[in-house]
Amino acid sequence: MLANFGVFEEGPEDSKVTAVHAALIHTDKVLIFHCRSYPMWTRLYDPVNNEMSGGNLVVPIWPVATEERPIEPSRIFCAGHCFMMDGKLLVAGGEKNVPYPDYFIPPNDQPFRGIDYCFIFDPLNDPPWIVPNSNNLPHQMDDGRWYPSLTVLNDGRILALGGLSSILDPYYVAQVNDIPEFYIAINGWDFFSSNTSDPTMPGDLSYYYPAGHLIPTGDYAGKIFFSTTQLLPSINPTPPPTLLYGAPGNTQLFDPDQAGSSPYWRDVGGQRQNPSQNSNHLLLPIRLGANNNSRVIVLGGWWGDVLDTVEMIDLSDPQNLTPDWTTIDPMSAPRQNHNSIILPDRKILVIGGNNDNGPCNVPELLDSDTLNWETFENETTGMDIARNYHSTALLLPNAKIFLGGGRVTDGGDVEDDTERRITIFTPYYLLDGTQPMIGNAPTEVTYGEEFSISLGDYAIDSMAFIKPMSVTHGYNSEQRYIELAFEPDINVGGFIVTAPANANIAPPGYYMFFVLKDVSESNSGESKIPSNAVFIKLSLT
Repeated sequence: MLANFGVFEEGPEDSKVTAVHAALIHTDKVLIFHCRSYPMWTRLYDPVNNEMSGGNLVVPIWPVATEERPIEPSRIFCAGHCFMMDGKLLVAGGEKNVPYPDYFIPPNDQPFRGIDYCFIFDPLNDPPWIVPNSNNLPHQMDDGRWYPSLTVLNDGRILALGGLSSILDPYYVAQVNDIPEFYIAINGWDFFSSNTSDPTMPGDLSYYYPAGHLIPTGDYAGKIFFSTTQLLPSINPTPPPTLLYGAPGNTQLFDPDQAGSSPYWRDVGGQRQNPSQNSNHLLLPIRLGANNNSRVIVLGGWWGDVLDTVEMIDLSDPQNLTPDWTTIDPMSAPRQNHNSIILPDRKILVIGGNNDNGPCNVPELLDSDTLNWETFENETTGMDIARNYHSTALLLPNAKIFLGGGRVTDGGDVEDDTERRITIFTPYYLLDGTQPMIGNAPTEVTYGEEFSISLGDYAIDSMAFIKPMSVTHGYNSEQRYIELAFEPDINVGGFIVTAPANANIAPPGYYMFFVLKDVSESNSGESKIPSNAVFIKLSLT
C-alpha cells in the first residue's frame, strides 16, 4: 500500500485561453485552445519551466470574408484531432457559424452543425498553424463534422467518423455525418468505396465522439473498434407493432480494408450496460507475452444518471469471435466529464468530472494489471480547482499530469468556459525516489528494430512507448501504451531495446519512451519510478 497518492501544484494563473482542447506536441510542449470566438488564440504550455511559452498563436480565418459573405469563418471549437505520423496535429471539423446576416443570433438559438475544413498545427513551422495543401486552402471534407473522432490507421491514414453535419433538415436541425472518410497527408480527404458494401456508420453508434480504437492483436488486429453507442428505436413485438422505447445499440467493428462482398461493419460485443455519454474510453496497456491482450474499457459517464460503472471487453481471444462486455469493480463515485490517463507504471488515473453532488475533486487509481482499485495509507488530497465539462488532462514527458480547462460558475461567456488556470499533478511514484535517466536514445526507429540506450546501475521493471495524448471532452481513444522487450547490453553498460513489432500494435508516429525502475529501487518498495521520457519517432520504413 502506497503512502501518498500525489500532490497538486500551481501552474500558470492565467493561460489566456481555456484548455477545451489539449495535445502534447513532440517538442515537449502542450498545445491548448478553445477557439469559439475571434481571434482564435491558441497557446503553448512549457512543462519544463511551468509557464506559458511565447505569445498567442492564431488559427487562420477561413473561409475568407467576401462581399457576398462578410463573415462565416471556421471555428475549431469541439473539433476532432489526432497526431499525424510526422508529428503534426490534424484538427478536423468544429462549430459552423450561422451565415451572414444572421450570425448575431445568440449561440443558444443557433442550430448545431459542423464545419467541413481541417487545419494543421506544425510546431516546426513559423507560423505553426498552416493550411494543408499547395493551393493555400484547407483540405475540405465532403461534409461538416462537429464532435467527430479521428483515429490513426496502421498505414498512417486517419479515419474521421461521426460529428454533426453542416446540413440542416426542414426543422432546422443538423444531421449526423455518418459517412467515414480518411485523410492521407499528400492527397487530402478521400472516401471509402461503397461498391461492394455500405460503409455508412450504423445507427448503433453515437455521433458524439464515437471513440475508435485500432485493435493491436488477435483476429481483429488492424480493424477499428467503436465503443460509444446510443439508444436505437425498438419495436413492440406484440401486434400491432408499435414503437415503444429505445434499446441500447451494439458496439461495432469497422474494417477499413474490407474486400469483395465482406461488410465494412459488424456487431462485436453486443450491448454495453448503458449507451453512456461523457465517458472515458481506453485501450488498456499492450503487454508482452501471455498478457498481450486487446482490451477496451469504458469508465463512468451519463445516461439518465451519472454512472460509476467500469465495463470491459477483450477483443484478442482468437477462440472467441463474439466477445461480451463484462464489468469490474465500479469507481468510488459516479463521474461524467472526467479524464482517464494511462500512467507509465500501467495504472490508470481517473481525475476530475462531476456528478449530482457537484465536482469530483478526489482522483482515484486503477491497476490495469490486476483490475483492482488502489488504496493509500493517507487520505487522498483533492484538487482546489474543479475540472468538469470542457476540462482536459494529459501525461507529460516528466511523468506528471497536466490539468486545464473547465467551467467557472457565472464565468461570463456563453457557456462559462473561462477556467484558465493550469494545475500540475505529481503522482505518488515521483514522491518515492529519484527518476532513472535515459542516455543515448535514438530519435527514430522502425518496426522490430533493436536500439541501444544507456542507464544507471539499477534494477529495471519495464520499458514502454506511450503515445502523446490529444484530448477533448474526456475523449482520447488514441491513448496507447506498448510494453517493450529489452535485454542488457554488456558492450555499453546499458540495454538493447526492441521497437514494437508492427503498426497494428503501434501506429506510426511519435511516442514517449519511458523506463521504469523496479519497485526494489523505490524508498517504499512499492513504486515503479518512471524516467523522464524521450520522444522517439516510429516510422513505417
